[in-house]
Amino acid sequence: MEKFIVIKTSLFDELAEKLSGVNKERVARILDHLAESGNVVGKPLSFPFFREKKFNGSRLYYLIYLEWNALLVITIGNKKEQPETIAYIKENLPQYKTYIRQRLTELRII
Repeated sequence: MEKFIVIKTSLFDELAEKLSGVNKERVARILDHLAESGNVVGKPLSFPFFREKKFNGSRLYYLIYLEWNALLVITIGNKKEQPETIAYIKENLPQYKTYIRQRLTELRII
């Protein structure tokens, strides 16, 4: 199977930068794993293309775009803020699709 292209939002980058060294390493391993098999990693949330991957008490949220063989890693959160995070992502699905399409076009992938 071809690797997934992993695109990260600036919000994700900001939050990942604030993580401890151990958690940064864990997130890097998760991103590598997502690139290898992102459509089967993590727990589906409301839709098969919207997933979370748990790590050390936190959650990494991402969307899968099979038509481009790409993933959009959106944010990192915790259990307490999970309902609000999921609701926000679901409300903004069209904007995320536009964003990833734009980024993949800029990278000359599509």
